[in-house]
Amino acid sequence: SLSNISQLIYQTSNPVDTQYVAANDPRVSTVAVVITTENKQEGGEAGGILRLMLVGRGYTSKGPGDIPPITTRRLFPVVPPRRAFSQEEELGKLVVGSYSEYNNHFVKAIAHGNHVYFLFSRRDMWHKKEYRTYASRLCTSDRSFYSYVEVPLQCHGGYNLAQGAWLGNHSGEPALFVVMAAGQASTPVATARSALCVYGMAKLDAMLRKAQEVCYTEGGRGSSGQEEAYIEYAVSSKCLKLPKDSLSEYPCGGEHTPNPIASAVPLPARPTFTSTTQLTAVTTATEAGHTIAFLGDREGQLHKVLVRSDWSGDLYGSLLVDSDSAVSADLLLDEGQQHVYVLTNSRLSKVPVSSCERQTDCQSCLAVRDPYCGWCVLEGRCFRKHQCQRHMQPNHWLWSFEPTNQCVTVQSLQPANQSKDEQTQVMLSVVQLPALTEAESLSCVFGLLPPQPAIVTGTSITCQSPAPELLPPMLTGSDHMIVPVSLMFGHVTITTGNMTFYDCGAVSRLNQSSQCLACVSSVWRCNWCPLDQLCTHNHSCPNQHIILNQRESPGPTSCPLVFALQSSALVPLGLSTTVVLQGRNLDIYTNEAQYVCVVEIEGVQFNLTAAVETHENTHTFTCSPHQFQYAVSQLQYLAPVYLRRGDRRIDASPGLRLQLYDCSAGQSDCSQCRAVPEEYGCVWCPGSPAPSCVYNQSCTSIPADTCPPPQISQV
Repeated sequence: SLSNISQLIYQTSNPVDTQYVAANDPRVSTVAVVITTENKQEGGEAGGILRLMLVGRGYTSKGPGDIPPITTRRLFPVVPPRRAFSQEEELGKLVVGSYSEYNNHFVKAIAHGNHVYFLFSRRDMWHKKEYRTYASRLCTSDRSFYSYVEVPLQCHGGYNLAQGAWLGNHSGEPALFVVMAAGQASTPVATARSALCVYGMAKLDAMLRKAQEVCYTEGGRGSSGQEEAYIEYAVSSKCLKLPKDSLSEYPCGGEHTPNPIASAVPLPARPTFTSTTQLTAVTTATEAGHTIAFLGDREGQLHKVLVRSDWSGDLYGSLLVDSDSAVSADLLLDEGQQHVYVLTNSRLSKVPVSSCERQTDCQSCLAVRDPYCGWCVLEGRCFRKHQCQRHMQPNHWLWSFEPTNQCVTVQSLQPANQSKDEQTQVMLSVVQLPALTEAESLSCVFGLLPPQPAIVTGTSITCQSPAPELLPPMLTGSDHMIVPVSLMFGHVTITTGNMTFYDCGAVSRLNQSSQCLACVSSVWRCNWCPLDQLCTHNHSCPNQHIILNQRESPGPTSCPLVFALQSSALVPLGLSTTVVLQGRNLDIYTNEAQYVCVVEIEGVQFNLTAAVETHENTHTFTCSPHQFQYAVSQLQYLAPVYLRRGDRRIDASPGLRLQLYDCSAGQSDCSQCRAVPEEYGCVWCPGSPAPSCVYNQSCTSIPADTCPPPQISQV
């Protein structure tokens, strides 16, 4: 039973020669198709049926040698003395003059409409005696094979030997999918070079009818006089010139019509897909209007090809099913078209047609480029199209194989950056947003906070940003945080964007040496209140005076600033030195607070009183003289210097430093001392208690112009 292969319906106990069906050689193929037709020829009651099996089998020298390449076998009814599977005289067969010369290799037998088709390769005895692939056709009701006609199938590129075939659909029309291999020279041996070619059944039937018509009414010659049809298989028949309506009157032939007919004109096709590994099997499926071809090969791989409407193909996946074991031509999809059964030499594998559900987000779903898969937006899952409830509506199901498709995306947020201390309306511009019903709504979720209602206007969505107290704390050492903004449909995240919340106060705290500069130069919309020592997102200050961000005004050039050293930055160690600083934009300070110069050395602040002189917008600060010292034994030390007014620190230009230096550090002899750059003023002083490298004004004797010759103390 085909519904339960464990159930044995019939078994021959002592078969006779006419009951042999399959070729008894594993290298020789056998195909068959079961048909049901009216029991006309046996005088049965009206409505009686006859179930037959049409068998195509290759040539073998073993066993009975008189079995034709195509025969008809009885299945039902079987009334003694008739036998099941028997080849009876009144049942049709394809008569062949020399079976071994033609050497038919059958690939597929199919029933379609009112006809039965066989696909096979054989030697072309009429032409160059090379092997070609043919498709033949018989009327289902034809007991005598009067209607037999065949046409060669041409697959451009030299692919001439059919290996597997499947009758499927393409662009809504029946089509024959055939995998072909290039033959080895003029032999039936297939090489690794192979291809998938697709033939529309309408075109195939038209070619077969044309061959019949030409052979019935034109003696086998077309309008140009060239031979277009002929009688094959070395039988005593020939093309005739019967009345023009012969084919319409006898579409399945008759005793007076010539047969078996072969077309001399092939049906051409360009390869949909080519491979350097021999293809051995094909089956197809239609998914959401797209044709998918599954191809097996000799190395145990299953290839997945999308067949385009122009008959071109895109390989989108390959899977190793059984290493180094050829896939049988019997490649089948299950009834629900969820799995494909792959038969190899030693196993039967059930392979899913797709793995859409493994993709957990839109990006990975579209990236998989599987024609079966698409992102179901409102359900938040990677589905086949029919599984998505609203797949018929625009933007609800996004096909993964469409290169122009993109996930629902937040194209922009306005504002994209916002102070953490204010609450405002946020507008999201969304691409590919699916339409909702009037009763449905979206919501916005900021980070882990509760959902906020969303107002949808076209492709724009408006939400309220969180209240400042609900935002998470800022990370230490940072002046901003990025919070994801998710657009939700119920519990499904449709898309996510990012919004930045910044803290102007943190901008100034993280830049103590130049708070105003950092504040108004910030990428955030921060403004500086100089009289309040405050960096704020507000456009007003408690004490009125404000310096706006660089986006809205000159910004940094308006900051109160110590911008330069008027005195030399080089300060020798141990020598009383006066430091002079220059500042600008300091007129805004009108209180009586005193200015103090501050020099930081090794973590210690040295506060020096400052005298002020003003010329236009420039203030000159002369710091009280001081002898600077540091403990580190090195030539120089960079000490930050800045100005303070009362308890306020005035900004200093980045890199404003005193360069303290000690001539004696590391300069232990005259030559090393004289190698110190001249601007340091270091000299070799030969005075007591011992010669040393000192600052020139600290030498109490005459500095040495030349160094004494070296003394060799040890060899």
